[in-house]
Amino acid sequence: MCPIKLNLLPMITKESLSDKYMRMANEDLLEVANDKTAYTELANSVAFEELKRRKIPIEEIKAYKPVLRRTSQETKDNCLIDLSIFQKLLYFFILWFPKIRHFYQPEFKQNGYILKDNQANYYSVLGFISFIIAASVGLSNGLIENFLVMWAGCFLAALLFDNLFNKDRQKSNIQKAVEMDELPWGF
Repeated sequence: MCPIKLNLLPMITKESLSDKYMRMANEDLLEVANDKTAYTELANSVAFEELKRRKIPIEEIKAYKPVLRRTSQETKDNCLIDLSIFQKLLYFFILWFPKIRHFYQPEFKQNGYILKDNQANYYSVLGFISFIIAASVGLSNGLIENFLVMWAGCFLAALLFDNLFNKDRQKSNIQKAVEMDELPWGF
């Protein structure tokens, strides 16, 4: 039996952020360093270190006010791309657990994958809720098969709802925001 190799996106590390931030413009770095809500603490600190390395005065870093930007072409190209079925399964069954999700964090938001980011949150939340429900109902009889069947059934229901109702509504809202250049997601 040969092992299955999963093609996962690389984990975000200080080194990977440093490499990325070295290629960014000062204005973009100033925004990352000062935006505590849209970026992680690690991203903020690495951007701050890069700005210091470029000898940008600390007063200028702290005084930076974000500029209203137009939506980038990369975001426009990527915003409506859907998660693959493998990624949906991964978020539903595994990546709702915070300690595990910490190790697998693709840069959906940073790369303009708005729909993917929304779907990752959707499948994670529903995966957690359905795990709790399936565990409490399915394991009450002492049969693990009931739990597994219920949890798989919940995934199919979540997938069906997403494909029939949720995804089209989200795509429409995202497309309108992109056309009006009013993305509220920090892109």
